[in-house]
Amino acid sequence: MADATYDGPASQDLVTWDRIADRYIELADGRATSSFHHLTDFFHERLRPLSGRSVLDVGCGHGWLAQSLAALGAEASGVDGSESMIAQARSRYPGLTFHTADLVDGLGSARAVAGYDAMVARFSLQCIADLDRLLRDAVVALRPGGLFLASMPHPAFYMRERVEDPVTRERYRKVTGYLEHETRILPDFGGHRYFHRPVSWYVNAFARHGLHLDDMREPPQHPDTAGDRGQDEWTDFETWWSTIPVFLGLCFRKAPTG
Repeated sequence: MADATYDGPASQDLVTWDRIADRYIELADGRATSSFHHLTDFFHERLRPLSGRSVLDVGCGHGWLAQSLAALGAEASGVDGSESMIAQARSRYPGLTFHTADLVDGLGSARAVAGYDAMVARFSLQCIADLDRLLRDAVVALRPGGLFLASMPHPAFYMRERVEDPVTRERYRKVTGYLEHETRILPDFGGHRYFHRPVSWYVNAFARHGLHLDDMREPPQHPDTAGDRGQDEWTDFETWWSTIPVFLGLCFRKAPTG
């Protein structure tokens, strides 16, 4: 990848997210059909029935997902490392509890609320430099049989160059160095770090902490250019676009007792 990279301390990521918080929220609030909501249906499906279930939103940002879960009956709360994001979440949704914690160091005060039925991490894990302490806290705070749901950019295909062969007209995404760990700077929202890790790395990291893969989703991508047009109205390019998943959903489960 040609993206600029930096290898600074994880604490710098919190500075960055505080700096870009307003821009992030502005874009998030204006993207009703964008990546902000990809795989939310997957979360709802695996969490159902939501009524009365205790759910922690890990990397909650300004709290919209926690609020959407609460609106469906969940006892939802959130945790995020950005003080600016948490201030916005508390202002917007005063009826919910939001914790501030540098997730590289674990769940902070959110860990004390033992017995969560589930945790959700919507497009946040790839922005955390080290997941070891977070996963260690998660398996302690989840009840036996509890779920940890995550969505993320697909490590194989996200931000991979789209190529069309000039002779055969075959289209594909150019995948290079998939197994190599990389630190990238994404320009979205003003620039933040994104840590590329293979899917197997996530599966094995969760398993080491007692959370085992229970489900995996690779949804078709809705073409940005398609708007509200139905699939039967898509161009050949848009149809091809939809066949390459650029987002990934993972569901991990803590083993039940007995």
